[in-house]
Amino acid sequence: MYQDVRGHPRRRGGPRTSQDGPPLAAGTDRASCDFQVITIDKRGVGLSDRTDEPPTLETRVADTVAVMDAEGVEQVHLLGFSEAAAVAIAMASRCPERVKSILLHGAGIPGCRLG
Repeated sequence: MYQDVRGHPRRRGGPRTSQDGPPLAAGTDRASCDFQVITIDKRGVGLSDRTDEPPTLETRVADTVAVMDAEGVEQVHLLGFSEAAAVAIAMASRCPERVKSILLHGAGIPGCRLG
């Protein structure tokens, strides 16, 4: 699984489960001035290896925890962009001791109806 680490290693913004595409690149660059920012390309996307099946939510949570462990990161602020919002919510629910905060952007959460 591909990951990119930027910014100050003593300030940990933490893994952000989204691609580092144009909509997020400027924010990532700004955040890396004050925080360590780790971006993750989920399995089968971007610079990560291709897979036969799309990763499940459980797999994506486990992958995020594995990246955190590999980088020596205990707690994170998570940005869940689009479908990664479900990963951020699942991380906060399943591993609350590892998540300082979550920020959801463009979150389409299956089964959730507004109004």
